[in-house]
Amino acid sequence: MLQCTTLWQRYMCYTRRLIAPGATASSAGARCKQETQEGERYMKATHTLVVLMGALLLLGQANAGDDPKVAAEVMALARAQWDAEVAGKSVAEQMAGTADDYTEFNPDYPVRLDGKALNSRLWEATSSDGSKSLLGDMQNAKVQVYGDTAVLTYNFVGVNRDKDGKVSPNKAKSTRVYSKIGGKWMLVHANFAPVD
Repeated sequence: MLQCTTLWQRYMCYTRRLIAPGATASSAGARCKQETQEGERYMKATHTLVVLMGALLLLGQANAGDDPKVAAEVMALARAQWDAEVAGKSVAEQMAGTADDYTEFNPDYPVRLDGKALNSRLWEATSSDGSKSLLGDMQNAKVQVYGDTAVLTYNFVGVNRDKDGKVSPNKAKSTRVYSKIGGKWMLVHANFAPVD
């Protein structure tokens, strides 16, 4: 009688009925041994694949996390932009850390704004009315790093003065996406959502 010693061998020999009625023990044994070896190779490959997928998930979580150095760099870029605006510097200076293919969603326009050039022209036009930013900063900042991409989310808090001298708060829920381009973190996308 054929001996199937491992659980896999039992599965291959009995569940799949590899031992046909009337087959000799030696022919059934040879077939069972061949099927068992193939099954064991399959199980080893499957086990290896599961282990590799688990490792990739763990590595992905390690890469998609907090990096204090990157967080400080991208938050400093946002603050430098606001400081340049408060200081009355040119729009070109304010957008120095912005990529040419920058995209933006904001509450003033119902469409995505494509390109640094378009965003610069719109910013120059809207700021020509005499209104001015007096202060801008972020609260509840979080930076998630994914290799050469960093996502900064925060609550924007600021103060603006309109052309008539009226001072009012400026607030938004904001997301900025930075990418390392030519060794420098550059702003490639932003979404500024109003807060009621």
